Amino acid sequence: MGRKRRLAQVTGHEAPQTLLGKTPARELDLHGVQSDQAEHLVRDFVMTGTRNGSGQVFRIVTGKGNRSAGRPVLMPLVRRLLETSLAPFVAEFALDRDGGSFLVRLK
Repeated sequence: MGRKRRLAQVTGHEAPQTLLGKTPARELDLHGVQSDQAEHLVRDFVMTGTRNGSGQVFRIVTGKGNRSAGRPVLMPLVRRLLETSLAPFVAEFALDRDGGSFLVRLK
């Protein structure tokens, strides 16, 4: 099974071809971060990225949530931010092949 197909199964949609295989310019790792702090870090990361140039691809590492008590917290939080309040700054995003991070292209 190809990488695009595996990614599509995880995210529920076809992965943008423009993100696959791209080396991220910067990375934000949220492992061990509480959700309220993670939200602030993601917003700051994206806003700083938009000031540094459009079209860059960044990685936001959330982990898969395997160590969360109950359901995963960070992955759904980051997805919601990228789809809602940060959407005006995001050209596209997809769950990366590892299943524990997002690749994000900024506008």
